[in-house]
Formats: sequence, structure tokens, C-alpha cells
Amino acid sequence: MVNFFYLDHNPRKTAQYYCDKHLIKIAVEINQMLCNFHHEIGTENPPFKNCRAVISTLGPYRWIQENEANFKYAVKLSEELIKEYKYRFNKKGESTKLDSTIEWNLKHIPKKHLPNSTRKSKFIPTNSYLKFDLVSTNTILNNRLQYTFLKCVNDSWRKRGKPIWFDTLLNFQRDKTPQQKNQLQIWVNKKLPKIAREKRFPIFNNHCFLRVIYDTLFEGKWQTQVKTHQPNYNQSKSLIHQLTISQLYASVQIARFIGESRENCVTLNNNSLIFRRAAPKSEFSQNIYEKIKYPKMLTSKRARDLLKSSAKK
Repeated sequence: MVNFFYLDHNPRKTAQYYCDKHLIKIAVEINQMLCNFHHEIGTENPPFKNCRAVISTLGPYRWIQENEANFKYAVKLSEELIKEYKYRFNKKGESTKLDSTIEWNLKHIPKKHLPNSTRKSKFIPTNSYLKFDLVSTNTILNNRLQYTFLKCVNDSWRKRGKPIWFDTLLNFQRDKTPQQKNQLQIWVNKKLPKIAREKRFPIFNNHCFLRVIYDTLFEGKWQTQVKTHQPNYNQSKSLIHQLTISQLYASVQIARFIGESRENCVTLNNNSLIFRRAAPKSEFSQNIYEKIKYPKMLTSKRARDLLKSSAKK
């Protein structure tokens, strides 16, 4: 999957936070996205051929096209990743195959095709299904939490060591995940079945509520969607034990929404059945998803405090 992570507003610091195996890999992927955009707007002879893995809906690819500041950040990040690679692997003074591509992209900022802005817009991650944007309004914190969940637990940072914030944020997720999991289990095992009997819902078993919640979370039949969108998914384990802290939090909010009214339950259950070809497509409701409220998991102050505490030794 073509990807990169926005771990700091400073691209040099972001590069230093990446683990060893991502330095070259992500530098290549960034330049694939940059060159693809040049192909899209008709620039002659970008150094990379058009990459099929870079699709128009890809979050970071959409982000670099939003304005000039975003595009420049991506170019600069790829440059800093190569510098970091040369530093960690004692390659200073040596050239890589990417050097000329990065130099080309630095010289060919497509200003005419990008809104002029000196301020970067909110970063769009590749995998929106992980729901880390629900944790807080702080883009840096959300991306660092995603990075600690997805990457590097057993990886290395030569000459650097793990980022100072890594263990604190990893432990935050390990401590808080059981709480969110417990809340979801209370909703599907106790609260929703009780409400279902009182309001005469069309479903009343816990596994039916989980089906509707998971299908809503993954925007489709969850058993199919997880194969693409859930990293390291293990079919032999219950999904509830494999969800991120933010996915569990989102699932609790969906459960609350289902419990608010019979109409909410009927509509989301019907959508779930349509995903499974058990109801007519004509009855599908897209508008229902816009009604589900997802307040941020952390207040702005709590997010700032967590980010600050994670930066201390």
C-alpha cells in the first residue's frame, strides 16, 4: 500500500521518527505519488512511470494535491528520508537511485495546478477505516498513535533509537483499549438487547448487533472489508480483539446511535442486509451515516497533555 505518515510539522523530524525499513520504502512511495500527479496534469517526462497503486482516492495522494504547502512538504520529506537513510547506514557522500528523482520533483513544483497556500491542510491518512481521526483534533497525535499501532514494535532505528513518544503512546493504547472493548461488550450484551425488547427492534441478539455495528464501521460486509482494511487480521480471532482503540470507540458511538430509536436500528440493520444481498439495494440509506455523532475521544487539553507527556523522557 502506497503510504506515508505525518508525524511532525517539520519533515526532518518526521524522517527521523521513521523506523529503518520505512526510509527508502516511503521515500519511493512519496515520489510515486508526486510523479503520478505530474502525469495527471500532463507534465512531460516525470522520472517515474505512472504507478497503478496510486489511486485517486488514496488519502495522502489527495492531500498533496490540496495546496502548494502540502506538495512541498511531501517533496521535502522524501529528501529528508534519503538523508536519514544515508546517515543511519553510513552512506554519506554516496548517491541513491532516488536522488535524481527527488531533485527533479524539487525543481518541478506544479504551482499552476495547486492552490497557493503557505499553510498545510489537515493530513489525510491512507487507511481511514482505522478511525484514528476520532481520537482528537490534533493531527500529530492521531498520526503518531496510528504509527505505534501499525508499525515498528519489533523494528529498529539505527543511531536514533525509538522516538521518545513511541512507548508512551503505545502504552496509552494498551491501557485504554480494554476500557473501550468493555464498553462495547456492555452495549451489545446488555443495553441493546434490553432496549430492543422495550422498543421492539427487528434484532435483539448480541451477534446481530455486532454485525450491524461492524458493517457500519467498515461501510460494507465486515468479513470482506477487514481483509483489505484491517492490518494483520486473523480470521481465527474475534474481531473485537483486533480493533484499534479508535475503532472500538467508534463502535460504541454506533451502538449508542442504534439504541436511540427503533428507526436507527431498522435503517442500519437494513443497510447491513443489503451489504449481504439479503435486502433490495433500492432501500439503502446513505443519509443515516451522516446522523451518527462521533465526538472526539480526547478533549483538546487532554490531547495536548498526552502529546506533551509523550515527549518527555
